[in-house]
Amino acid sequence: VAIEDSRVKAAALAMSCYYPPTGGIFTEAPPHFRDRFMWMANQNTDAEWYKYLEGMTLDGKEHLLKCPLLMFAGEMDHLCNVHDTYKFWNRVSSDVKILRIYAGQYHAISRFTDEFDISMTPDFLLDRLNGQPVEGEPQRVVMIDHQKNEKPVNTEALANGWAFIDG
Repeated sequence: VAIEDSRVKAAALAMSCYYPPTGGIFTEAPPHFRDRFMWMANQNTDAEWYKYLEGMTLDGKEHLLKCPLLMFAGEMDHLCNVHDTYKFWNRVSSDVKILRIYAGQYHAISRFTDEFDISMTPDFLLDRLNGQPVEGEPQRVVMIDHQKNEKPVNTEALANGWAFIDG
């Protein structure tokens, strides 16, 4: 929505998939996950299914996202790998964009739901709506360890497909 509508003043993303879901989400999740999506989309063959998926991407549209953005990702996300999440973050045009990568977490980031469900997301959105400046660097990528400490990320390694807690 924020890509298509400039009235959106801020966005927060968690457990997202940004690019064609021909990998990860439909090849590494249990088969019933893919089958259920095929059924909901009324696609009965692999050929139909993969043709249908071609349009399910934000590739080439990232630069249209200009509102402040807070993103949450699991380091070990098998449905949308952290490399693709960083690629999306890196291509977004927003002056304020924060990517929080949770060490050892998968797609659901289950150990840290309190941050993106209860505390950080509402505070981030409300602060942006009220015109409050973001605290800290307005464009940053951080790794969150198991004690919720922020660590630097080696973004060069991340761009090549992996993130390291030691930046």
